[in-house]
Amino acid sequence: MNISLLKAAWEKAHIRAAQPASRAEIRAFERKYSVQLPKDMFDYFEQVNGMLDGEADDDLFAFYSLDQLETVADKFKDWHGVPKYSDALTTLDKPETYFVFSDFFINLEAFAIRLDDSSIFNQHVYAICGGIHQVVATSFSAFIDLYLHDSDTLII
Repeated sequence: MNISLLKAAWEKAHIRAAQPASRAEIRAFERKYSVQLPKDMFDYFEQVNGMLDGEADDDLFAFYSLDQLETVADKFKDWHGVPKYSDALTTLDKPETYFVFSDFFINLEAFAIRLDDSSIFNQHVYAICGGIHQVVATSFSAFIDLYLHDSDTLII
């Protein structure tokens, strides 16, 4: 993953990035959820930290800052809109272990990475649309690369 390419793409599109997260803030997040962020995601939050709330690119992809990161279980527990994300709570194995870091077209699709003991060597990124989900990238870095060069492949 080339963070400088991501920053340059957002700057060119006049997207305002959030204030980078401090190492202490990232470690506090990890302690709060008893997880360890993959190194590429740790570096991303330390250097970029998503977009400001309300920002999106021209294709309507939005990236969340560390303080907006939520589990699928928390983000969608009271969801009553379309798509029916409450279905994801029953179709995903352990929805409390998937962390939503991005969305497409104002939550038409959400992107989440699984963070738990079973994901130490398997850090797939999932596209979620209601009760439907599928792996769209094998890592956070791979997701960012696809976003930058072939974002259509991320849509399910």
